[in-house]
Amino acid sequence: NDIFVFLLSTRAGGLGINLTAADTVIFYESDWNPTLDLQAMDRAHRLGQTKE
Repeated sequence: NDIFVFLLSTRAGGLGINLTAADTVIFYESDWNPTLDLQAMDRAHRLGQTKE
């Protein structure tokens, strides 16, 4: 199995990205605004999700 890792900050990668192919979200550092972290998490857990 190939493993693909996509590293980005919630600010830089938080707009206009759909990560439905992802199955895991790991936060290295929390944003000062917890809503941005929730939105980032939801990008990998939304309708059209292709991974479990």
